[in-house]
Amino acid sequence: MRNMLKGLLALAGGCLTAAAVQGSAWHFYSPPEAVGSIVEDSGQKDLKSAAALWLEQYTEQLEGWKVPYGYRLLDERVMEVQVLDGEAGYVQIDYLIKPASGNYELLAYYNATEYGYGWYQAQTVLKLVAHRGEYQVMEQMSPVQYQIATDPALQEEIKPPSYEMQDEECTYVFRDQKLYVTYDYGKSMFEVPVPYEDIAGTNNGGYDEYIGDNSRIITREFTAFVAYTGSYSYLIYSTDAGESWNESRIYDSGYRSVAYLSRTETRCYVSLAVDRSLGHDYYGTFMTADFSGWELLSGEAFQGGSYSCVWFAADGIGYLASGGADGDGNCVLYYTEDNGTSAREITLPADAPAAEKLGYNPFTEVENIYRENGRIFLIVGQGDSGDYARDGKLVKALYVSDDGMNFSFAEEMFDQPVEVG
Repeated sequence: MRNMLKGLLALAGGCLTAAAVQGSAWHFYSPPEAVGSIVEDSGQKDLKSAAALWLEQYTEQLEGWKVPYGYRLLDERVMEVQVLDGEAGYVQIDYLIKPASGNYELLAYYNATEYGYGWYQAQTVLKLVAHRGEYQVMEQMSPVQYQIATDPALQEEIKPPSYEMQDEECTYVFRDQKLYVTYDYGKSMFEVPVPYEDIAGTNNGGYDEYIGDNSRIITREFTAFVAYTGSYSYLIYSTDAGESWNESRIYDSGYRSVAYLSRTETRCYVSLAVDRSLGHDYYGTFMTADFSGWELLSGEAFQGGSYSCVWFAADGIGYLASGGADGDGNCVLYYTEDNGTSAREITLPADAPAAEKLGYNPFTEVENIYRENGRIFLIVGQGDSGDYARDGKLVKALYVSDDGMNFSFAEEMFDQPVEVG
């Protein structure tokens, strides 16, 4: 009996150790990057064969127990490879994937659709170029993105809307695909030396020139925007009212999405999308003191992953809104005083007159947080499914707090950028 007990304990210990190793591997897992990857043993192959070989080598890295279920594949098959532009090296791969059991988050990652018998169909476009005797992936995009990038007629169709410059002393505006800032209501303008694609590009190949209040900082003392290249995110900033500009690399990946930016006494905070699954962005929050390096904050407050707004009021003191309502239909946000190591939940009262009139609280998603005259203000919207409107415009709510913890409804408001024309 004693030997049996020892055996069971050893088995349990082994299982716990294996689970711990697996959990550690998953915690630090990062999916392989397609762009920049080398197609091994491809030097003597044509574009079609090299593309098929790349898919095989790439998906092999997504198999096995070390890969979290959010990425893991069991198998893949090439359906067809088309050469779109042989001279430039563009090829389209139509392929099938078989995700691991219960791994449906992966389908959004690949933009895959059901094919049958556990298989899902997906497509991707690669740009392959010769590199030291092998092919290297220089670009990856969807077929739609490739079509938009190569068809002038489509490029004209997706011209982004232009917005009127806000009537503020310090603000921004786009003109002819260039970003400008002003510190005197537009009397003088300073160009921000950032590529249009980096600052206005979107994941679907289009452009968006709207930069929300919590996604930019424009003051004479400090001006900053978050930008993205094809392979990393960075902060472009000025400390002399737009006279000169610097760049600070934040994260060696990232997805083009809404970023949240805060400047406190001695720190700068950036929250940006580091992963995407099932149509949702999952954020990482980074902090720096001197812009020479960024620390990823990983405390309790940042375990939710998806946010509608992040704002730091002072060093270590911040608010995080996850978006959406709690079980009672109330808007919730979180407050931290230790850079997210711990967090306290704040539930906004459903005291807007609209809640009584409609029978439910329409204001469920914090969109903007700011401080004015020592008070903290929240602009709370209705989320993607909102339909409470006046004069054809969606209504938002303004909440205010004197102590930063207890908020009350102040007024209904409209808060939308005004398009030119």
